[in-house]
Amino acid sequence: MFYQKYRPSKFSEVFGNENVLNTLKNALHKGNLPHAFLFYGPRGTGKTTMARLLAKALACDNFSKNNDACCECSSCISIGEGRYPDLLEIDAASNNSVDNIRDINEKIGLAPTFGKLKFYIIDEVHMLSKGAFNALLKTLEEPPKNTYFVLATTEPEKVIETIKSRCQQLQFKRASVKDVSSKLKYIAKKEGYVILSNDDKNSKKGKGFLENDLNKIAQASKGGFRDAETLLEQVIIGGIEVDEVLNTVGLDYTVRFMEAVIGKDLRLCLELINDIYSKGKNLESWNKEILFYIRQLILVKNDLKDLVELDINLYPLAENQAAQISNTFILKALKAFNNSYDLLKQAYIQTLPLEGAVLEIIGEGISSSSLPNETINLNPGGDNSNTESQPPNTKNQISKKEKPKQKQKKSEKIQTSNLKSKVLNVINLSDNSEVFSQPQELNTKTFSWGDFLQNVENEKPTLAATLRTCKHIGFESNKILVEAQYQFHKERLEISGTRDILEAVLCNMLNSKVVFSCRLSKEANKNLTDKNISYVTVKADEITFTSGKKEDDFAIPQDDENFVASPVTLKKEAKNNSGTGDALSDFGGEFEV
Repeated sequence: MFYQKYRPSKFSEVFGNENVLNTLKNALHKGNLPHAFLFYGPRGTGKTTMARLLAKALACDNFSKNNDACCECSSCISIGEGRYPDLLEIDAASNNSVDNIRDINEKIGLAPTFGKLKFYIIDEVHMLSKGAFNALLKTLEEPPKNTYFVLATTEPEKVIETIKSRCQQLQFKRASVKDVSSKLKYIAKKEGYVILSNDDKNSKKGKGFLENDLNKIAQASKGGFRDAETLLEQVIIGGIEVDEVLNTVGLDYTVRFMEAVIGKDLRLCLELINDIYSKGKNLESWNKEILFYIRQLILVKNDLKDLVELDINLYPLAENQAAQISNTFILKALKAFNNSYDLLKQAYIQTLPLEGAVLEIIGEGISSSSLPNETINLNPGGDNSNTESQPPNTKNQISKKEKPKQKQKKSEKIQTSNLKSKVLNVINLSDNSEVFSQPQELNTKTFSWGDFLQNVENEKPTLAATLRTCKHIGFESNKILVEAQYQFHKERLEISGTRDILEAVLCNMLNSKVVFSCRLSKEANKNLTDKNISYVTVKADEITFTSGKKEDDFAIPQDDENFVASPVTLKKEAKNNSGTGDALSDFGGEFEV
């Protein structure tokens, strides 16, 4: 096994964990080495290896000459071959009883058999029983002369405090991608392989490794040297491609996918997902790659180059993508792909979680967090740029639980006289209502906004009523651009069935396929809630402000005197009234509490 064959034999061969290495070398040089250490950190980071090197340095006959083990004296050779009688390694996972520790206590007082010291390495020390820990306390506190202990663990929190207090604690951290990659290059060269640059055209010829392939292995190892060396051995011995061993798609493909997500190219995103699946790749692994890359974008965006773990050729691409996105977009992507990773484990259709995540990010899907319970806000999130897509709904519902805490006061910006005419115009749906923008003529012979509204009204009157609140901007290529004043109007116009009707009307008018595109006005009122609306009661020709929401009230935005929101509710009896009946029709049916 490579992790045994290429285990460091002296301090100079160690990659990573420089802080631990320097601490031990300085203590050895000064002759002031503690008698007990607690090495802790993730698996595969070199805890046991460093303990053996410490034992070799202490036993070496020539250590003082070069501040490192010579690997030539009898002690170094014996330790390297695993036959040094005074170096005892104990696996606490299988030898965790009081009797095992008592056996150590009985023999520790005996003089060294071969060398000048006795050295104990207790691996996975957190597995010791409570009685075994207590039995070890006295020995750690007052060990015989020239006796040393190294306790190694991956779970230091399980080691009792009285043991910790008797040891010098050294933390082993996960190795960086750079350190792991350097170790892999060292092994590959020892095995007779050539390290090729990523753009080398002859990279697939002969015994050569691309730098990028070694970086992929280093990233997959998550900072563990042993895992990285095992993966490299599979590639070399098995003659298998790195991506096949890792069962990954590769960051190049992931970067391309994220480019499509950022560019809101839904079609390309779905094609890439299904292409990966058709090639037999593991979508869970790819989902992790996507999350890894999103984290890299966070680091690049915040100029933390030292923490970025990307190949040098991918860094400019990541830098360009990071400049195009906001922190809000990153958070939304993280949430969506974290959810898809959880769903992939139980998905009936494997591609569906990733496809749903893309829809949620791009804005054409329904966020799981925005599904209605009892309340649907007209625009929950304030600014449109930070708002997730809400599910299409033809009924604007306001929760019964939402009651104004204080009496609503009449806004200074809305005059009662103006308000009266506007509310009545909404109810009667007058063609000359001040509420709606007047049809806007275009400088073309074949199209007019007014004719378009009339044709839409012939197809679906309620849809035309919504369009009258919008502003026609113009044409861009094969798109007609329309600007909505309210978020819930924009959402209604973007429903697939509604869009089909509008595009069919445009096609008949212009004899060409036209895409309907709607955006939200910058001046749009985006926060219609109980905090910024007043309620009025309409009776015959009178309008009265009310203290709170009642069954037949209208909701009036306080900060917009050019629009009257749809009724909160209407009594069933009002259906028989022609004016209110038309209003219900144009606003999409009943409004329920």
